[in-house]
Amino acid sequence: MFVKTSGGNLKLGQIEGDTTAITSAGSISISSAKGKVAAKTSGGNLELGELSASAEVETSAGSINIKSARAALSAKTSGGNIKIDDAQDSVLAHTSAGEVSAAFSSAPRGDCSLTSSGGSINLKLADNVGFDLEARTSGGRVNTEVPVATITAGEHKTGLLKGKINGGGKALLLHTSAGSINIHKL
Repeated sequence: MFVKTSGGNLKLGQIEGDTTAITSAGSISISSAKGKVAAKTSGGNLELGELSASAEVETSAGSINIKSARAALSAKTSGGNIKIDDAQDSVLAHTSAGEVSAAFSSAPRGDCSLTSSGGSINLKLADNVGFDLEARTSGGRVNTEVPVATITAGEHKTGLLKGKINGGGKALLLHTSAGSINIHKL
């Protein structure tokens, strides 16, 4: 399915096949999708429910909220927050001016990257999810309630944490230029 509008919102229900949704000046809402999703807006929010297949979503001036991503996800915004309630596979999420929040209920099949140029990163992990972690912030602290096995030689830097979570796994890069990084148990 291909849906496009130049100046309005797109509200889609339960989608069975692959979908491309594009709007120049509105929000996009999808309650659930079983096929691949490509969604892009230049001036609105993205509200996505349960995504069963891979998804690439982007907005230039809005937030991205995703209830569940069961496959690989790429989410980018230039001017808003990104929130992923349940990630079950690889996630690449970047915002230029906002926070990134994600919860991993299971181990992803690929590497992950959560980055922000101007906000904090908040991560929640289930007990069985392992990562090779690199968390780096230029303007805040790295806080974790999840144990991270590290090897530190020399001086420990406040804005950097590298190590293995739950024995290690796929790579997880957390990077922010102007905020803190918080890692919590799910």
